[in-house]
Amino acid sequence: MLRLMLIAVIASSLLVSCKKTSPNDNNNTSSQDTLTAGWTMSKINLQQFTDIHFVQENGIVVSRTDIYGSNDGGETWTQRSNYGTEAFFGIGDDGWRRSIGMDSAGNVIISQGLLNGGEKDSLALSHDSNHFTILPDSFNINDSWLSSNNVGFAITANDQDTSIHFLKTINGGTSWNTVSIIPRATLITNVGVTRLAFVNSQTGWVSTPYGLFKTTNGGLSWSLQYTPPGIITNLSAVDSYTCYIEFIAFRAWDEIGTISKTTDGGINWQVVFSVTTGPGTDPIQAFQFVNATTGYMARGTSIYKSTDGGINWDKEVSIHSSLCSFEDIYFTDANHGWACSTEGQIVRYLR
Repeated sequence: MLRLMLIAVIASSLLVSCKKTSPNDNNNTSSQDTLTAGWTMSKINLQQFTDIHFVQENGIVVSRTDIYGSNDGGETWTQRSNYGTEAFFGIGDDGWRRSIGMDSAGNVIISQGLLNGGEKDSLALSHDSNHFTILPDSFNINDSWLSSNNVGFAITANDQDTSIHFLKTINGGTSWNTVSIIPRATLITNVGVTRLAFVNSQTGWVSTPYGLFKTTNGGLSWSLQYTPPGIITNLSAVDSYTCYIEFIAFRAWDEIGTISKTTDGGINWQVVFSVTTGPGTDPIQAFQFVNATTGYMARGTSIYKSTDGGINWDKEVSIHSSLCSFEDIYFTDANHGWACSTEGQIVRYLR
């Protein structure tokens, strides 16, 4: 899948797995790791982790080739499955990143997303969170969200301006039915990545190459909420009124990552934070808000926390012993959180 040079820049900046960070960016004055109160770290060797998800004490973390699981809140981890071959690193597709949907009944859906030509698209599916089956994915599912036990939603990827389908499962991901097709709008970019986040069974947001859409009837219909001046890469929905997104834009060879939020259900949006990624400055890899004002962000070898709705961020974790970056972060509530890195680190927050 050939992309314009702009998309190649997007891929190289968003999907970088290992790199040195500048002392100016992370304030590295020594090689000692720093974890503030509540954070602990473990490491699984030879794993480049990209996504992590928890439901209560049960967690899943995935790398390029492996699935690991925890039944004790992330204190210990065991290998659950091996994909066998490394996923293709595609330009402009979110590369080998996978999304994870979980419920408390043991259903786990891990989608590989859109890859070049679709020849390696697959779903890793489990109904007990331990034993996984790798299935071909004819839908090109890019992201999934289990709203209750056995019941979940998914959104397909967009490629070359194809339709985006919103899907539903009632059997933990074994089968899917199309609920609706996301209405088209002016194309922002031809990057195929799409994301979704629901706050209950009826209300949710999806990010598309057309902008951000919202549903209040379980995906039966969608309304365009926001068309930012850039590509939406991260999405965190707090409740029916509060939602945060990150979008990226480009100026020369710099990437500008901007976090914007709504507190009135999507009617108005306010920019709260922006960072220009250049030499020595890390991009925003992931973030999540646990309530309307408190959020956590993964950038480079550090984890940051905001308590004022994303305006200011304080460093909570710095892993100077690693040359690789944190790729994903997930909190089940304000007192329980985890993040994973591309050098096998898993940090846990417990208060």
